[in-house]
Amino acid sequence: MRIEVSWGQLALVLNQMDKKTDQKQEGLNKKRDEYQTLFELAPCYITVQDKNLRLIRYNREFADKFSPETGDYCYQAYKGRSERCKVCPVLRTFEDGKPHSSEETGVSKDGTNTHWIVRSAPIKNDEGEVVAAMEMSLDVTQVRFLEEEVEKTEKKYQTIFNTIPNPVFVLDRKTLDILDCNESATAIYGFNKEEILMTSFLNFFEENHREEYASEIKSSNILNKVKHLRRDGQTIYVNIRISSSEYSGQDVLLVT
Repeated sequence: MRIEVSWGQLALVLNQMDKKTDQKQEGLNKKRDEYQTLFELAPCYITVQDKNLRLIRYNREFADKFSPETGDYCYQAYKGRSERCKVCPVLRTFEDGKPHSSEETGVSKDGTNTHWIVRSAPIKNDEGEVVAAMEMSLDVTQVRFLEEEVEKTEKKYQTIFNTIPNPVFVLDRKTLDILDCNESATAIYGFNKEEILMTSFLNFFEENHREEYASEIKSSNILNKVKHLRRDGQTIYVNIRISSSEYSGQDVLLVT
């Protein structure tokens, strides 16, 4: 069977093929530009490193923060170190070809401590070999700073809590179980703190009055001249002040 194709038809086919090729190339260029924009403008530090941990590429965020030069070692740029870090997710990625993560601390170019969460990912060639690694780091310095400030504040209030001369109890609003107490409470009632925690505050009352006081504690602000029992059985008379508060994200009663 003989098929005849004119030069005009052949030219038309070739022209259509050229158009499709141009369209595909245009699409590839667009994708490349999109990825390049994402790489440069991502709100985190991104570097591409070779097997020796030298910087091949890095994005604008990383450049602005650490002022590196192409060819610098990552540990030199990130932390000002002269040797590799003991824990390195990038090295692990080169070893097994898998993503890894860690949390790191270093010094930025202005001399301040910087904390970041690191994630590494392999870059492979057509044969599936890892030829480079991408490292993405999210700056969590402000988060760590706030955590430290919260910890300092908690310690400060715990010190104040324990130095108040009167007993202070933190009660579960529903059950009236003791969630916390200060040192004065243990001294006056004669119990160790471990013996008091998670027991009912009603245990300090005489048994035949506990139900009555359970209702009053939940509905009153002040209870005057209340009879309480110490661990040794001795009776003491106390004035109780009750207020609503919050403890570890839970609604509680603060009893003093």
